[in-house]
Amino acid sequence: MAKKAVIIGINDYAPIGSGGPDLNGCIHDARDMANTLVICGFEAKDIRILTNQNATKTNILSYLKWLITTSKKEIHSFFIILDMEQE
Repeated sequence: MAKKAVIIGINDYAPIGSGGPDLNGCIHDARDMANTLVICGFEAKDIRILTNQNATKTNILSYLKWLITTSKKEIHSFFIILDMEQE
């Protein structure tokens, strides 16, 4: 059974780009989570990461569809991890 993951890290929450109520570290945390999953037996090719401007509704839905359709009946657990830091 293949282990697959979709990880999303967003630092830039400003409606028109940088300079707004941004966070620090969410992208770093997403990459750390991906590395941890590899250590836990996931293959890097089976981990998808979306960050900042690439984490659009369309891309998120597309990656979730990839997760579900490529896993078929193999999904045993599904986790959504939100990392929200406050300064």
